[in-house]
Amino acid sequence: MALQYESILFALIADMSNPLNAALVLSAIGNSIDLAPDYQPLDIYKRFLGMIGSGFGRDDYKLFYAKLYQIKSILILGDNAGAIVWDKILIEELLENFDLNIIYAVKGLPILHGATLEDAEYVGMAQLVKVISDGSEAPGTLLDRCSQEFMRIFRKSDLILAKGQGNYESLSGENRPIFFLLRATCPVIAEDIQCGVGELILKAQLN
Repeated sequence: MALQYESILFALIADMSNPLNAALVLSAIGNSIDLAPDYQPLDIYKRFLGMIGSGFGRDDYKLFYAKLYQIKSILILGDNAGAIVWDKILIEELLENFDLNIIYAVKGLPILHGATLEDAEYVGMAQLVKVISDGSEAPGTLLDRCSQEFMRIFRKSDLILAKGQGNYESLSGENRPIFFLLRATCPVIAEDIQCGVGELILKAQLN
């Protein structure tokens, strides 16, 4: 369902005054894709169009943008299988404007709605950038369960963009340069970030 709107949203973002910021917002909105029992999947496009103008509740975009001129490599930690389509739009925007080596990480095995290597192939992500598995079946990124290959890339990447609330929960406080991109969906996380429940977040963690 996300794929059917990919070209429309790509064109919409390309026409905006700040396409990179819009692509980040769209990628964060992707965290709203959660096929819970009361979710109405046919409302995806309408819901996203309604949210894309809201911007970030916690907004470290200027810092993120400045960092892109200082780095050579970025590791993006994916989240759910639907949002990987929006992540692809974001990556295309990054590749068009910056000289970056981008690696995209997915889950080792299906867990909840987490994106896998199969999903990356299906949406064409693997034809765009190098895709790796984190070697884990856990939600978020639990470093003690990840593969040696993932940990090597995690440690050497100049910057990490971590998608979703699960990655914020598991990597907040890690001694690595990380930007967290998510939608705060529970009061505990919203209080920790100091934002409202439901707000989109781009939060820097630079040590």
